[in-house]
Amino acid sequence: MLLSQFKKKLHTAATNYVSILRECVEISNLRKAKTVHAKLIKTSEQETDFRFIHNLLIHAYVKCGDVINGRQVFEKMPEKNVVSWTVLIAGFVRKGFPIETVSLFYDMHKSSIRPNEYTFVSVLQACSFAESLHLICALQIFALIIRLGFEGNVYLVNSFLTILIRDGKLDEAIQVFQGCFNRDIVSWNAIFNGFLKFSCDYMDSGVKCCPKLTPDNFTYATVLTGLAELSNLETGLKVHALLVKSGYGAEMCVGNALVDMYLKSRRLNDGFAALAEMTLKDVCSWTQMAAGCLNYGEPVEALRVIGEMRRAGVGPNKFTLATGLNVCANMSSLDEGLKVHTLVIKLGDDVDVCVDNALLNMY
Repeated sequence: MLLSQFKKKLHTAATNYVSILRECVEISNLRKAKTVHAKLIKTSEQETDFRFIHNLLIHAYVKCGDVINGRQVFEKMPEKNVVSWTVLIAGFVRKGFPIETVSLFYDMHKSSIRPNEYTFVSVLQACSFAESLHLICALQIFALIIRLGFEGNVYLVNSFLTILIRDGKLDEAIQVFQGCFNRDIVSWNAIFNGFLKFSCDYMDSGVKCCPKLTPDNFTYATVLTGLAELSNLETGLKVHALLVKSGYGAEMCVGNALVDMYLKSRRLNDGFAALAEMTLKDVCSWTQMAAGCLNYGEPVEALRVIGEMRRAGVGPNKFTLATGLNVCANMSSLDEGLKVHTLVIKLGDDVDVCVDNALLNMY
């Protein structure tokens, strides 16, 4: 009778702990998590299985950013399962400790506890965050992913693609991408980003092969930037048509890429039209338009654009100033050059050698 009552009491306490710890996870309440921890230390853990509660406690600690206490709870657990390891690993990568994350993962692997897909997502994130982690580490982890049958998980494939592209392994990334049969928009964004960084020549064929997925702002910005580098107006016009239907044209990064594509294709009027459609413009928007005018042989238009930028309340950066000075040099206009020089003096230490060279050229 007494034993039954004691077990019932423990069950009630455990239920309360679970409820409180779930609340701690939701609202990141570190103080409450520590209170539950203190009570758990006083409770006889021999009488019932507290592993589920300890996993929740670790989760509460790492969610609150306290990975030290989370690790202490983990180390004192007599028995750990995949949830225990995964929660702690995810906490360390979220806190910004990629080296420690990978070290924990190897400890888990040595403990003979089989990782799940959530474990792999966290450890691949750690590999992508830390440039100090050699590519061989990510390759070993992905080999284990294949061995355990998780290679069909698109989240893991996308994480691995990011790592390969970060390390300049575009050919290997293409192989992994082609071997993935359930690609999503993140997969395509990753490979388009690789094309943009290392081989824009692939961009056109990539766009044509892209299935009827719904592109996002990153897709449009990346693809248009790549097409701008290629001066590929034909494909750029098709992408622009899709962009109009998508509603992403108002995004500043997309608008800037679209303007750049038209300018690199020597379509100045279309560049102006694209700029006019942008609801928000930053210094890059105005500067690339001014530079495009100069390259197109319209220095007066370039000065007008810079003047309009200043009236809009957007301050110049070093590239704006260099462009302005090159415009004045092109026009042999000392008066306008002196005005730009005044802006250079106001900007002070933020200018660099490209402005100094343009200033010398103007005078």
